[in-house]
Amino acid sequence: MLANTDIIIIKAAATCVAAICVIELPKGMWNGILELLQNNANSDDLNVRLASVLTLGFICEDIDPKYLSAEQLNFILPAVLMNVIPD
Repeated sequence: MLANTDIIIIKAAATCVAAICVIELPKGMWNGILELLQNNANSDDLNVRLASVLTLGFICEDIDPKYLSAEQLNFILPAVLMNVIPD
């Protein structure tokens, strides 16, 4: 769903994935999701990049920062920054 071309579906999927992350990351589950989203934020497919950055943004909006380790933040920040700062 995150690779869809319809922006409404991309936003809905990103919202759902982020909501699950906000619940499961503090419990030590879905540990690889942030790395996967960071990798997808480097994709040549613009829709995949958009979906990944939206998902990371939604996660950051809702999760209590105390539940994110320094390693997890190192997956989020570069992925977001490289997509908002022009080359």
